[in-house]
Amino acid sequence: MNKKMLYIPALILIAAYVFFPRPASDLVIRLTFEEVSGDSCELFYMVDSDVNFSSDQKVSAQIDYDSMQAEFWLDGSVAGHLTGIRIDLPHETQVAVVKTITVSSAGVIQKEFDPRDFFADSNISGTNNLEIIVVSTLHKTYLSAQSDDPYLIISDELVSQVDACYSDQRAFRLLVCVFLAGFVILSRRKIFETDAA
Repeated sequence: MNKKMLYIPALILIAAYVFFPRPASDLVIRLTFEEVSGDSCELFYMVDSDVNFSSDQKVSAQIDYDSMQAEFWLDGSVAGHLTGIRIDLPHETQVAVVKTITVSSAGVIQKEFDPRDFFADSNISGTNNLEIIVVSTLHKTYLSAQSDDPYLIISDELVSQVDACYSDQRAFRLLVCVFLAGFVILSRRKIFETDAA
């Protein structure tokens, strides 16, 4: 059999491995604080099949005071269906200072937000017992919260940006194939072998 004919099934297998649809990886929304108090935050989300925030669609995040972070994990099944996000701070009167917001999927940070941009007026569609104070000169964003159910709802446009961060690992799979192909090509050229003395 012609050696070139052997490449066809290999290319078919590679294409199937790279492009065959797979479930999206979970999404991790991570808030990093400079200052915060309380035990945990909560994130409510809406999907296109349900237009209301409810306890059925809620994830909680314990505040880790070693890293000053709270992580919300959204299941990969929500990918492409996310339509609303509401973030609830601890039910305490406080002024929290947010340092950064990152969105990760498949173990890779897909997007990092400056809190001054994330909490800009254009990205917030509603608040309850919470005031957002962006101080550009200090590069800080303050969340002044009351103890009675403080939360904020982010805009549809920002929700779309977050939803787009879900990863199906296609780029990673393609990179693996390119790496293996490169290794095979180089090994056939025997560049790793040394000439006998």
